[in-house]
Amino acid sequence: MPSFTLAAGEQRDVKSAGLYLSIVEASGKFIIKGDGLGTELTGEVGRVLKLPNINNLTFENRGAVDIDIDYESANIEVSASGKGVVSVGNEPWIAGMRNAIKVDANATVENGKMAMLPASGYLPLPDLTIPAGQARKFANARVGSTNRAVIIQTITESNADISRLRIGVSNTTAVAGKGIILLGDIDSLAGYEFETETEVWLYNESTEDATVTGGEQWR
Repeated sequence: MPSFTLAAGEQRDVKSAGLYLSIVEASGKFIIKGDGLGTELTGEVGRVLKLPNINNLTFENRGAVDIDIDYESANIEVSASGKGVVSVGNEPWIAGMRNAIKVDANATVENGKMAMLPASGYLPLPDLTIPAGQARKFANARVGSTNRAVIIQTITESNADISRLRIGVSNTTAVAGKGIILLGDIDSLAGYEFETETEVWLYNESTEDATVTGGEQWR
């Protein structure tokens, strides 16, 4: 297989005895010209030229850097896959693809059916009484836990007014007139499963004390 270095600005005559000329390796692009081609062509890695009745070509390097070239001339067409020079136009994106990807699986598939993965941790929370018109923290934050959920249930005694509670993630977001509402008592339980890593706060919009219970689970 012929090979040579085409210096910057150099032209070199190349004999092609076969029907096909294949550029096997090239460290850069160059010009291929010759009688019978009709136009100047670009020489680069992987390019195959069919040259019926054309035996003499000229390789020209119009760049400022030397180019190393390997080529073959044969009567059969030879193609190669998976070789060549790859130009990356978005380096930050490619760099991100090189980094390991962490996947937190929330479900599993078996026999064509999907099932959610069960929680592996559970913590029961103590009953909490919330005075009327006030907010109290019901659960602490649990950052970094997968599928963490806080379960809240109203268990206010039935001889009191039905409890009316608002859910928030701080004492400034658990306020009257905003957010998810729970309305119930021990005889008519209201419940909610809140998926969050943050703290959970409850505000009592009722006119009497409200009592809640529940727990948190995670995987």
